[in-house]
Amino acid sequence: KFNKNAKLWIVQLLINTEAVALYNFGKNLYTHLDGLVPVKVVICQLLPEIINDRRRLQRAFIDGSKYVSIILIGATLAGIIAVPAIVWLLFPKYLFSIPVFYILLISFSFYGGISRMAHSILFALRQQKWLAYSPFLKFFSLIIFSSLLLPVWGIYGMAAEFVITMF
Repeated sequence: KFNKNAKLWIVQLLINTEAVALYNFGKNLYTHLDGLVPVKVVICQLLPEIINDRRRLQRAFIDGSKYVSIILIGATLAGIIAVPAIVWLLFPKYLFSIPVFYILLISFSFYGGISRMAHSILFALRQQKWLAYSPFLKFFSLIIFSSLLLPVWGIYGMAAEFVITMF
């Protein structure tokens, strides 16, 4: 939650308030599309049964990553087609947030499946130590990448930062 608010403050300080609205609208479009694919909830319920069998766990990671990635690619294609039409019809003043949405979709389709499976397995293995370090690493990478990408690409740089630091 802190990283989300920090991103908005960084965009406001380095660009302006209107850029915050455009970035946040594009991010919310991505979040709503992500909410349509609740695979992480299903995976977290299935993993405790196979957590002690390393072969089954490895197989679940490989197969789960593959099938979740296929589902996410399908959702990405649906988002690429449907979202611009919806934004154009309902929210025409936010048309400039569609490129932000498209940049965020890169992370959704390319390594969203692997990331979801890895986080679910770490949670099932009770490796909270690694999950606890993750927000701190994301915050430091947010500072580094946003200071490099925001001045060059603007709000699209902040979306690129999200893609780079997805894991």
